[in-house]
Amino acid sequence: MVEEFTEQLTTKSGLLCRLLLCANVARATLRTKKELPLSGAMARTADTIVAELAHPS
Repeated sequence: MVEEFTEQLTTKSGLLCRLLLCANVARATLRTKKELPLSGAMARTADTIVAELAHPS
C-alpha cells in the first residue's frame, strides 16, 4: 500500500473501498473466464480485509 494513503485506506471506509476493488477483480475474472494477473493477490487481500472488518483491533 502506498504510504501516503495508509491512514485513509485503513479506516472502515477505506477497507470497504479496497474490498470493492477486490470484488471488481473477482467479477472481471468470472466474466472473462480468464485468470487475471491480480486475481490471486486480490482474493487473498479480500480474505484479509474481511477478517479485519469482522474483528477490528
